[in-house]
Amino acid sequence: MHIHTLGQLAEADEELLLKSFGVLGAWLKQAANGIDTREVKAEREVNKSIGHTTTLPADLTKLDDINRVLLNLSDQTTRRLRRQKLVASTVQITIRRPDMSTFTRAYTLPTPTHSMDIIYKHAQQLLQQNWQPPEPIRLLGVSLHNLQPEDNAAIQLDLFSYEQEPKKDALTKVMDQLRNKYGESAVLTAGMLTSDPSALIRNKRIRGTSLEKLDDLSNE
Repeated sequence: MHIHTLGQLAEADEELLLKSFGVLGAWLKQAANGIDTREVKAEREVNKSIGHTTTLPADLTKLDDINRVLLNLSDQTTRRLRRQKLVASTVQITIRRPDMSTFTRAYTLPTPTHSMDIIYKHAQQLLQQNWQPPEPIRLLGVSLHNLQPEDNAAIQLDLFSYEQEPKKDALTKVMDQLRNKYGESAVLTAGMLTSDPSALIRNKRIRGTSLEKLDDLSNE
C-alpha cells in the first residue's frame, strides 16, 4: 500500500485501512497517532508459559542426540523461569516429524519447580513414552506451564534429597550469576556441548521460537 513509515500510516485513509485490514485497520491508524484507550496495567502480567523450540538441520534418530537437544532446551527454559522468579507445575514437549505432523505431550509435577534437572528428567520421560526409535525427529520443544511466582509456591523437598537441595540451589545461583555476567556459554555441563541448533538458543540474537504468553497451544 506504499506505507513505509508511521507518519504515512498516521495520515492514511481510514476507510482504505478498514477495507484492507478490517477493524485492525482502524486500530493501526489510532496506534500510529498515539491513541490507545486501553487501561494501563501497573504490574506486568505473569507469563502463561515459557519455552523454546528448535528446528534441526537434519532429522535426529538417536536417543543420545535427542536428549542433548532436550537438555539445552530445558536449560534455557528454566533459566528464564529463574530470571523471572517463577516456578512451573507442568512440563510439555513438542515433537515434529519430517512430514510436518506435530504433537505435544505434557506432565503435571507434584510440586512446582524451576530446577533444570527436574524439568529435563520429565522431558526425557515424555519423549521415551511417546517416541519410538529410530523414528526421525525434525523439531523439538520444551515449554513450561501453570506458572506462578516462586515466593507464592509451596515447594516440597524430596525426603531423601532435602539435604542436597540447598547445595544444588546454591550452585545453580552461582552458575546463573556467572552466565549473567559472562554470557550463556560461560558455564555449561558436558551434555550441553553440541553443534546442533539447540545450542544457539543460548545466543539472544539467534535463538529458537519463543513460546511466551501462549494462549492457545493448538495454534503453535
